[in-house]
Amino acid sequence: MVANYQVKEDETVVQTGGPQTYRFLIIIPGKTTGSWKLGDGYLSLSVTDMNNMSIWQSSTSEQSQGAALQVQISSYGSVGGYVDGTFSGTAVNISDSSKLVVTDGEFRASRITDI
Repeated sequence: MVANYQVKEDETVVQTGGPQTYRFLIIIPGKTTGSWKLGDGYLSLSVTDMNNMSIWQSSTSEQSQGAALQVQISSYGSVGGYVDGTFSGTAVNISDSSKLVVTDGEFRASRITDI
């Protein structure tokens, strides 16, 4: 799991990789600790089921379909350190509008070079 700050967009991207069944990508504004919910700047969660390539999204554009998201960053280390946080919410499938509820999600991502 890695996190990087994207300078031009002024946002941090946290993402998984590797062989797990579900991959997720979280985008938060800036590069700091704090708490955000949908509507607090650009915030997004994307979850992909690698078995069937189903994708669920939770961002402002899906709020009217029941999407919700809260992200808290408890520590934001320098490059080479860690970004730690928690998240929860409801994501909407982009193909069939089914919902995926995420509770008690947490991560510890290695912070890689800013881009």
